[in-house]
Amino acid sequence: MKQSELEKQCWKLANLNGWVSYKGTECVGAPDRIFLKKGRGFCVEFERSMLLGGRTSAQVNEAIRLKEFGVPCYVVNSFQHFKKVVRKENNKFPDERTIIPQSMEDY
Repeated sequence: MKQSELEKQCWKLANLNGWVSYKGTECVGAPDRIFLKKGRGFCVEFERSMLLGGRTSAQVNEAIRLKEFGVPCYVVNSFQHFKKVVRKENNKFPDERTIIPQSMEDY
């Protein structure tokens, strides 16, 4: 799966679970996506293959800076991994149930 396809599938799953998503484009090193829901958020850097060089130093530094502000930052390299991220972030809302469909083909 291409990085753009992975990002699209992850966006669909997050949207299904009530997260709004923005593309991180304003500064060098910004994460690929910023997800927000009910006053909380997390960031994701999509990396299909960490063997192909991984993140740049600007991306690493920006993730460190965001974490200092209490913003969780994840490096996601598969749809399975993103499912775990969504579950973890949804668990921060006691009344939320994570929706994971059998197939994202219908969404």
